Amino acid sequence: MYKILNKLKNIPWYIWILSLIILLGIFLRTYHFQSWLDFEKDQIRDVTLVSKIVKGQATWPLFGPTMRGSANLEGNLFHIGPIYYYFQIISAQIFGSQPDKLAYPDLLFSILIIPLLFYFLKKYFSVKLSLALTGLYTISYFAIKFSRFAWNPNLIPFFTILLLFSLYEFLVKKEKISWRWVMGAGIAIGVGVQLHIITLVLFSAISFLIFLYLLIKNKKTWKKIVTVILIALILNFGQIFSELRTGFKNTKVLLHSSELNKSTQEKNLATKLKIDADCQIEANAYMISSAGLNKCNYSYLKIFKKKKARNFKKAFKHWDYRLEIFLIFLFSLFGYGLLIYKAIQEKNEKKKYFLNLLILYSGLSFLIMLPSSDKKFGSFRYYIHLFFLPYLFLGLLIQFSKKYLKKKYFNLGIIVLSFFLLTNIITTSSIAKELYLQRRSNVHFAILGEMNSMVNYLIEKASPQKTIYLVGDKLEVNHFFHAFYYLAKQRGKKIINIRNDKKKITAGHSIFYLTDKIRKGETQIAGYKIMNYKAFGQVVIYQLQGF
Repeated sequence: MYKILNKLKNIPWYIWILSLIILLGIFLRTYHFQSWLDFEKDQIRDVTLVSKIVKGQATWPLFGPTMRGSANLEGNLFHIGPIYYYFQIISAQIFGSQPDKLAYPDLLFSILIIPLLFYFLKKYFSVKLSLALTGLYTISYFAIKFSRFAWNPNLIPFFTILLLFSLYEFLVKKEKISWRWVMGAGIAIGVGVQLHIITLVLFSAISFLIFLYLLIKNKKTWKKIVTVILIALILNFGQIFSELRTGFKNTKVLLHSSELNKSTQEKNLATKLKIDADCQIEANAYMISSAGLNKCNYSYLKIFKKKKARNFKKAFKHWDYRLEIFLIFLFSLFGYGLLIYKAIQEKNEKKKYFLNLLILYSGLSFLIMLPSSDKKFGSFRYYIHLFFLPYLFLGLLIQFSKKYLKKKYFNLGIIVLSFFLLTNIITTSSIAKELYLQRRSNVHFAILGEMNSMVNYLIEKASPQKTIYLVGDKLEVNHFFHAFYYLAKQRGKKIINIRNDKKKITAGHSIFYLTDKIRKGETQIAGYKIMNYKAFGQVVIYQLQGF
């Protein structure tokens, strides 16, 4: 007992605080995990495929999901690698093929990123500042959201930091680098290139440039670089084999993507540059504060449009809007400025490598994002590979204030950290309240627990009929139908979207109408008599009498 206590006393103080941060992160990411799970088309597609594989009705895939916006002129879509499906299949084989079990890999890596991010930040910042930044990331709604459902980009943060950490160790230690970081680099590249088109290009590009630099500086690193490449290739064996067998058919789809071709047009390039810069600036603020919309508002694009002066005045109509976009702009302006300034001024070789690596990574990201910099792709989820950037900016700003504001910097640091802490708490608590009251699902969100309640109602009211007929407002039906169909099928029932086609309806059966509002005073909908209805938060289901 004495030996155990003695060992505990020797554990550094910051490990205890980091452990508490990790525990908080686990709680925020697992609380009501199953019932509050996002369950939409991508998740339904994955659980359907994985269930078939686990049951032996299908083989392990050689390719992963298709990427939106990657279509060539023939309409074919590019497939990323299958590694994410493999994670889901393994999870399903261990825990079962229910929707929440397939999200366990996302949950696991969202927890593992917390200590990894801390040790990565500690390479440049002090222990206390690294803990503060890691703690802020842990409670960020942006980070929490992308840990609570199954989706291939959710793994990007972990493998991004693993790659950057590994490349940093290569730069610092060169041929003397530990084999664990060689393994880390290989795994990060091998998995990362299979998670999204952006990481496929970005991870490949930065790895190539860093390894080329290392070989020029020190040729003795070639053996370990070759090992990294071999590990990455082994992890991509399935799709490489398929590409060789099909004459690189999938790769040709990407190279002939209509979006990629459009980005090279001069008349389009200037607009894409503006959108890329605008959305990156707005994403930086959202990812650390979780305040506002989760997609680009194109604020700066609107302001600087070459139109009449009244449009400029209109953009600045409200003082709170003016202040918001001004602060957002300043945050990124000082962030990027300090990052470059510090990299130039830094004398410590290791810290200089750290900063230059991040400059290279963010610069490559900007270039790679150009093809997809379009108003169709304005969601901040497309910037998840840069999630750490605003935390780096905040750390640099606090560090800068320490040097020039001296004693006042501590108060400033506390105020800024408290502000971001508060905005995340407000956002998280607001969403949690909606989820707790089962009011989250609408045409933008489909929550598993709420979907289950709706399907249970449909089955109960339709009993004993096994076929359930569904109609309603177009947006609601299109958004919820796939979830309803899957969940009803698990209960031995079938849901049909009739779209006012009465020929599909068996006489005497109930019809259910899906909408987002209660129709007071009405006795009929779409020519059918209203028998019953029930509101499920923002969704209302009417039971109608069939003919």
